Amino acid sequence: MAKLARAVLCGVALLGADAFRSKQRRKIHSVSGGAPTTAVDRASIEEEDKCGGRLLEVARRAVNGALNLSLRGKSPLNTTLHAGKYEIDLWGCNAGLEIDASMQVAGFEGAHIESLECDKEEGDAVTLTGRLTFGQDIDMDGKTQAQWSLCGLDIASGDSNITMGVHSGNPGLKVSVFLKKTRIPFIWRIDRLQAWETDLGNLDRFTCGLSNVPGFIGSKFEQWCVSIVSWVTDKLQNHLMGDVDEIFMGLINDLLDAIPL
Repeated sequence: MAKLARAVLCGVALLGADAFRSKQRRKIHSVSGGAPTTAVDRASIEEEDKCGGRLLEVARRAVNGALNLSLRGKSPLNTTLHAGKYEIDLWGCNAGLEIDASMQVAGFEGAHIESLECDKEEGDAVTLTGRLTFGQDIDMDGKTQAQWSLCGLDIASGDSNITMGVHSGNPGLKVSVFLKKTRIPFIWRIDRLQAWETDLGNLDRFTCGLSNVPGFIGSKFEQWCVSIVSWVTDKLQNHLMGDVDEIFMGLINDLLDAIPL
């Protein structure tokens, strides 16, 4: 009787294991939108395991999740910028000024990849490209400091600060996500991410402390405002781009699970 009981238990265990493996096969190799299958040939798997909507969405969510986690609570950001002599084109000033800016940038905590598309597919590697936006409303405000008197600007005694500000609508970057297949079907590895070609967005709501100077319109000081605000905007954009690059580095070698469910 004991031997018979052991035999029955072993049989149940084997049947249970087979049933479990069958369920696992059905889960991993189910065809999206169709009935589960217990057997899918290798050619069908390889055909589905390519760059497509599922992989694009998984990659987008992975990158956006990392951006959200890393940038949460960091806005507004206070930072200082420095320009060496002649780095900023101050029209009509031959002396050349070193300029320091104390700036605050706000609104970028919602940075995310808007969309991705399949750009290149070579063997077991794919390249996805898209656009990352820093947000719809990015505000940059602060003060610039220099020895303005060297260039003929006399402001209040002992005050060398000039207010600067600009609003940018939907600035961003172009991004590339490089993926490689692993040995496991539908599991991809992030090989590299790259941010490039910055886009300053739609600039408006300019503020410049020089606008109070008599005869400002059409003067060299009006051109100074344009040059300084442009420099500040570009510097802050590069600062945010550096943060994105650091976040991207933390994603290298992460695995993306694109298994169809």
